[in-house]
Amino acid sequence: MELAYMEGAGEIRYLDDKKALTAHEPAWARLTSTALRFDETRAFLRTISRELLEETKNSSS
Repeated sequence: MELAYMEGAGEIRYLDDKKALTAHEPAWARLTSTALRFDETRAFLRTISRELLEETKNSSS
């Protein structure tokens, strides 16, 4: 039996119904294909962090 962990607004459930699992596979494929790689995520978060720090400095002066 194949299980998929699903998390939604206020609920966590496991899909064990093949039809339901098949319906979610395209969405999961799109999500994973557009997600940033680890190094890209790290660089993005560093950029955002720097920008927020700079904005905070500028607004407090």
